[in-house]
Amino acid sequence: MTKFDPEVEKRIANAIVFSQENPGLKLSKVAVQFVVLYDLFYRRLHGRGAGNTHGGHNKALNATQDSVLKAYINFLIYINSEPNLSTIRQAGNSILWACGSNRILGQDWAKNWISRNKHWLKTIRTKSLSAKRKVAHLSAVIELHFLDFEGVLIKYRITQDDTFNIDETGFRIGCLGGQLVITHLATKAVYLSDLDNREMASSVECISGGG
Repeated sequence: MTKFDPEVEKRIANAIVFSQENPGLKLSKVAVQFVVLYDLFYRRLHGRGAGNTHGGHNKALNATQDSVLKAYINFLIYINSEPNLSTIRQAGNSILWACGSNRILGQDWAKNWISRNKHWLKTIRTKSLSAKRKVAHLSAVIELHFLDFEGVLIKYRITQDDTFNIDETGFRIGCLGGQLVITHLATKAVYLSDLDNREMASSVECISGGG
């Protein structure tokens, strides 16, 4: 690992600003102009901080910025728009830019950030679900349905032997595939809205309530 040198880091910081102001220049020429190692300059430009700033991790955000990012992720999860690693990296860059920083987070930054916050976040693969069915997956709607169902059983004196659970499984052609998203540890599944106008083959299983 290259030993931390504040003078070198200062020249690298100036080189990064100069490079961003003159995007047409080759990075190798900028490195020569500011008397810095090309590899070191390249790593700093793409989000790898100096060794003395790692503390075991590449913490690009300070405590306040980190709290803002967490609040944003919580909001996305709350509105059922769970973020992926790319979304988190883009949000981190936006926070840095809004604070006047020219730093660009590296490709692996979001993955490392998730690892440091695994006590409350995890990655999960989404499941494709009809958009209409996803809207119906509200606890209040489901509870109301079973209350109505129980009322019908009592009203018409329907026994368990005369009730059947019907489980239908559809095989849709051309449905969306799952993708990795970030959500809270307690979340068991994340559904991805899909269109209904697709070709489908179905299988149905019926089981009596009385066994």
